[in-house]
Amino acid sequence: MHFGQPANSYPQLADLANLLMPYHVDPAEVPPPSAISGFKGQPPDAVPCSLEELERTFFDGFGVTYPITEMVFANSWMMFRLSIISQGIAARYAQRQASSANAKAQGDRFPMLGRMAKRLMLEGSFENPKAKL
Repeated sequence: MHFGQPANSYPQLADLANLLMPYHVDPAEVPPPSAISGFKGQPPDAVPCSLEELERTFFDGFGVTYPITEMVFANSWMMFRLSIISQGIAARYAQRQASSANAKAQGDRFPMLGRMAKRLMLEGSFENPKAKL
């Protein structure tokens, strides 16, 4: 399997990015009530396993060399996607068409999630600079 394509070409990569989302969320950034878990910046004994261990296990299972640069995009995209979903909830809440009892709290998160997505992309761009030819 080759992972050199955009993340949406490989649903498994999107699944991995969803699984890894808590590793990119600082719990201090998420106001209560929170349905979003955050492991970023937490001591190793406070998380189930390391981010590197999860990624390595996933890629080993697919026979893909670790790490891959596409993870920056996949992680940022999935956070941005969650922001878009939250914005849709906010719009439904504003029109009094939301079906969830906690729609306001869910919808209020879209700016925060959008900022997190942008930060993930920027941080990843600096951590994984492309080779200059």
